[in-house]
Amino acid sequence: MRVWWWARRAGGLTDARWLGFVGEDLAARHLRRAGLRVRGRNVVTAHGEADLVCWDPGVGMGGGAWVVVEVKTRRVRGRAVGGGDRPFPPEAAVDRAKRQRLARIARALAAANGWGTTPTRVDVVAIDWPEEGEPAIRHWRDVGA
Repeated sequence: MRVWWWARRAGGLTDARWLGFVGEDLAARHLRRAGLRVRGRNVVTAHGEADLVCWDPGVGMGGGAWVVVEVKTRRVRGRAVGGGDRPFPPEAAVDRAKRQRLARIARALAAANGWGTTPTRVDVVAIDWPEEGEPAIRHWRDVGA
């Protein structure tokens, strides 16, 4: 996160762009702790961009899936958690059209990388970033289309 802090202070990023980058860093750390392996960031396809692409080894023999992750980070006032002063949490921005676009991105990545019959899914990581205190992270698995 130090790199993004420097870029923000140097005038290279707007506050919204900086928040997106640090949110992706925080989401990647959270997913690693949950056992996923981050394999790509800001991966661009003809159908759009995947914030994170991860490998979820799953449990047991032969498990595993490729995961396209959408990260939504929002500021909240005070120490509020779970939406705070906002009427809608950040994950509410991932509507049906966005989930369908993410599913197309996952299919495009599977085709381009030869993932074959390996399962793919779309996850959402939502982060409420308060002015004070620690960010609240929610991981929604397999949001479907």
